[in-house]
Amino acid sequence: VFIGLLLPSISFANQPSAQELAALQQLFTQMQAEQKAHSRLLATNLLESKPSVFDQFSKKSIISANEWHELQLKDLVSVCGQPETAFGYKGLEWLLIPTNDHPEIIRRQTMIKSLVEDEKLFSQLQKSLKEIEASQGSVLMYWDKQDQLMQKFAQFYYFILPAATNNELNKSPFWLNVGAGISCYTHMSDLANTLFLSGASTYFLNKTMNGGLKNASLSGIGKAMFHEPIRELDPRKNLFADSDAEAKCHACEQVVKKDGMEVTGFNFLQANMSGSAGDRIHITKRLLGPGITGYDGLAVGITLAVGLAAMRLYTAYYYGWRAIKAVKTYCADVFILRASLKEVATFIRALESFEKSIGSYPALASAKAKQYLHQTMNKKNWSAELKQLNDILDSSMFNKDSKLFLPGQLFAAHSLMQQVKGELVPAMQAVAEFDAYLSLAKLCKEHEHANNGFTFVEFVHNDTPIIDIDNAWTPFVGAQKAVNNPVKIGNEKKPNRKIITGPNGGGKSIYFTAIGQAVLMAHSWGIVPGKRARMTFFNQIRTSFAPQEDKLHGVSKFMAQKRHISGIQRLIKTSGIDNKMLVLLDEPYDGTTEHLMAERVYDFGMTVKQLPHVVVGIATHVQKPIELANDGSFVNYHVGIEEPILGAFTRTFKLEEGPAHWWFNDQARGGRYQDWLDLYMQRNALVKAQNA
Repeated sequence: VFIGLLLPSISFANQPSAQELAALQQLFTQMQAEQKAHSRLLATNLLESKPSVFDQFSKKSIISANEWHELQLKDLVSVCGQPETAFGYKGLEWLLIPTNDHPEIIRRQTMIKSLVEDEKLFSQLQKSLKEIEASQGSVLMYWDKQDQLMQKFAQFYYFILPAATNNELNKSPFWLNVGAGISCYTHMSDLANTLFLSGASTYFLNKTMNGGLKNASLSGIGKAMFHEPIRELDPRKNLFADSDAEAKCHACEQVVKKDGMEVTGFNFLQANMSGSAGDRIHITKRLLGPGITGYDGLAVGITLAVGLAAMRLYTAYYYGWRAIKAVKTYCADVFILRASLKEVATFIRALESFEKSIGSYPALASAKAKQYLHQTMNKKNWSAELKQLNDILDSSMFNKDSKLFLPGQLFAAHSLMQQVKGELVPAMQAVAEFDAYLSLAKLCKEHEHANNGFTFVEFVHNDTPIIDIDNAWTPFVGAQKAVNNPVKIGNEKKPNRKIITGPNGGGKSIYFTAIGQAVLMAHSWGIVPGKRARMTFFNQIRTSFAPQEDKLHGVSKFMAQKRHISGIQRLIKTSGIDNKMLVLLDEPYDGTTEHLMAERVYDFGMTVKQLPHVVVGIATHVQKPIELANDGSFVNYHVGIEEPILGAFTRTFKLEEGPAHWWFNDQARGGRYQDWLDLYMQRNALVKAQNA
């Protein structure tokens, strides 16, 4: 009754609290995120290990490494990307390399549109990619030198012989099976020595003590190996069971009285080394008999026999436990390897199925990497090692319901996979491309009816550049929270140059980031964050958002910006009707005095107003550049900032025409805004720290 009452309280006490469950869930989520990031890194590294069909776009990209960094394109992949596999992220990066190749952009748009409009095609491709994703971890392991399983599997292979010999042996199932047997014997050797070989040694010892080895036989050795471990615990006499032995033992007692322990020591040693428990009891009793009563001698003999038997039993148990543990660990590692190779087999079969599925849909035939997928999965192009690996993986031992297998085949498959893994990379590159298209189609479908969605850009031909986007927004803010704005540049009699003025932290940078990302996505993915998008092709996109100082080489923030903008000025002088450019500057020449900053920004504007084929956007908090709009070559804007309550501000992030007059003319309000922004940023930082 007491136990029955106690158990519920124990069970209740062991239940985790809500806080503990939340912590465990958070830990699990974190581990999943880390594993996903690690898989993504491995996939990226292996995809980059061989040339891809997208390398040509990297060489002809219309941006530099600076724009890739300042527009945060790697983060854009993470924000917008929803690939099924770890390879899809690299596919999105490849497709995000902007190009002015019109047919290529149309090709990408056609692929994405087909997936958006054809639900059957979308579902089939998603299903195929999910099959690949389910087994990708075991394949990615072969590119992970730090993986614990890869290190654990090294025990199965030959490594002492010369490298060429080791390589041949490690591909041979026969010799790997031999090695597996040797490994199992090695793990069991201590137990075998204790249980069986000790019996053989006892047999030879007895033969030596009783007339030599001339009467030894194999059958006797075999019998002794199995009988001796049992005989050691036998309470009956063995060596001293007959009358002759009894007489010898009695003679020993007489020798003890005359010549000391010479003969007695021999018999005592013989009884303890090769006799049964009964022999030990008997010889101890007889030797102690002359000076001790029979019962005392018997007690001492039993104690000695039991002690020796217990010691030998413990020794056998210890070696047995250690051997069994080693063999169990070895077998567990073999089963883990088998499970891993089953996933590799599933992965290769999934690639074959994927290749067939792609070939059956004409809408997917224009994919860049399709031909490489076909060539890679054509078995006629496989190396002898890959064919051997495939034969092993196609055997019955890798069926889901198969229980029997030979470890040598597993070890050979694992060794072969390490050699031929590079042959599968082109197929994985194709998976990356198709996964990227599916991810972009999914992005469009999920935002189809949202206020902030994605649209396919329409490219138009015009002598001067045009950017016309309705409801443009940046994915970094998120579709639910983002404030959209129209982008009208070069059309509707709007000049192709604009200046946005106002204080720092008001939203100027977000607007220009949205423009830069939209134009870049149009020239890469073929889609734009917005409702409707039209634009001309651009041959160059350049930004100067935050050039970094270089203290090591004595380059200040101002000097870094000055050098970078000077490079942009030299580039835009080459602009023309067939070489249109987009230039976005955020707080240019920051790091010097307000006066010098204003003068340099104004001078830059005077230079670019003479270049009709360059779209220019400048965000600044100084006043003089607004004068550039006096002749109509620029147009002034500001981002709305309201003060409904004195000292409390609301940023609307809406673009409004005209300069930010309040910022230039109302110093008191400007000071209040700066104080409010400082407190606002501190609170945000505190909230993020608490949620981290």
